[in-house]
Amino acid sequence: MADEDEAYAMQDWVADRLAHPVAGWKVGAYFDGAVQKALGLSEPFYGRVFAPELRSSPAILAPHQHPGCHVEVELALQIGKRIPISGPPMSAASLAGLVSGCFPAFEIVTSSWDNRNALSGVDHVADNGGCGGLVIGEPIAAWSEIELRGQQVELLVNGFALVTRPIAVGWQDVLGAAAWLINRLKRQNIAVQAGQVIATGTLTGLTPISPGQTAIAKIGRFAEVKMSIANAQSEQVPQALSIVIPTMQRPVPLKEQIYQNLLLMFTTMNFGQRLIERDITEVLKVSRTPVREALARLASEGYIVSTGHGYRIPTVTAADIENLTEIRALLEPVAAHRGAANPGDVGIEAMAAALTEASNAHAANDPIAFSLANRAFRAGWKQRIKNEFLLDALAKTMSSLQLVRHRVMRDPLAREALLATDRELLEAFRAKDVERAVASRHKQIQEMSQLLQSKLPTSRPEPAARRARKA
Repeated sequence: MADEDEAYAMQDWVADRLAHPVAGWKVGAYFDGAVQKALGLSEPFYGRVFAPELRSSPAILAPHQHPGCHVEVELALQIGKRIPISGPPMSAASLAGLVSGCFPAFEIVTSSWDNRNALSGVDHVADNGGCGGLVIGEPIAAWSEIELRGQQVELLVNGFALVTRPIAVGWQDVLGAAAWLINRLKRQNIAVQAGQVIATGTLTGLTPISPGQTAIAKIGRFAEVKMSIANAQSEQVPQALSIVIPTMQRPVPLKEQIYQNLLLMFTTMNFGQRLIERDITEVLKVSRTPVREALARLASEGYIVSTGHGYRIPTVTAADIENLTEIRALLEPVAAHRGAANPGDVGIEAMAAALTEASNAHAANDPIAFSLANRAFRAGWKQRIKNEFLLDALAKTMSSLQLVRHRVMRDPLAREALLATDRELLEAFRAKDVERAVASRHKQIQEMSQLLQSKLPTSRPEPAARRARKA
């Protein structure tokens, strides 16, 4: 490899051909400038963690898949929200609020080459930064409240302590490593996705581990992670290779990413604007097939409309909102009455969970997540209604307003108002209070009507020349 840019281009090329979902990233040589110097690199480096190579503790690895395996004890951060390529550089302070979890981890360090020591630094970068995967322990409770610097990190192999040392970095350093990665990926036009994990760098250095050995890492008294490499004769390995961390989000499928990106994009476009499939594929840098699938889904959900020759943003007028509000005022109070009169608890738990998600999304200023949580709340409510014709009529009414509703969700005051009336409805259902449930719907319908009207574009005056022609 000639330089670091060429090395990353090779890493990207290999990743494209493997076509594995990327579940996370590793940062190398961030905490120790001497390692950068020894590798001949100008800065820290990164590699990908592919989904099949992300495992939960305790993990068993196949010996033939990780020859010459070494491990490093690290801390891994899970990102709770997609971080776009655009926007200001990420800092440790700004990243802290986007972290949804922190985990003890083993980075599995391997090489595609027979002689790792013969590799240059750029060769190491091209070889995915030497990353053969991660093994993740249980999430660290209240991690940001723990004093990290000075805590003891211990690495045991088959019961023998091979490394015992105090941790020389703090949380600002850990967050700084992840922020560096995010900013470095922006230079490559790569966005870190929600649910991905970032292994931030070694706390112990490289330690070899061989078939038949078990490694356990302990960080203070609050974190532990365990992995083994099976003997060559072991027949128990295949089951262990498919482990997925239950406390973490799965990598987001490409078609779901496209759906979410288009949904966000469409809320900023003009009413009635045509959607050009070719332009969308060029902007998102993806093929046409997943774009077509996402467009069809958005059309079925009422966000866009089919024209017979493509799609466009729906045109919504003040009269449309008035008419739809009138229909909602006829249907939703009846639905609220039915929901409160239901003597059972069906749907209550789902509604409560959705409200929690909506509150979290509101606090994170994530209108897309808020809207999806709001939809989940209504789905829980529908479980309490047995009239299928009523449910169908409600669904058709709401689908006509989906995109303009998303514009409303971008307004924090609107989200607060929706949360308040939805909480009122949930409490009414719990108390089986029909009048309170109906009143909450009347209030929300009127508030939403005013908010929807406020999000419509102001019509421009008709040019004088055109008025004269009409006259």
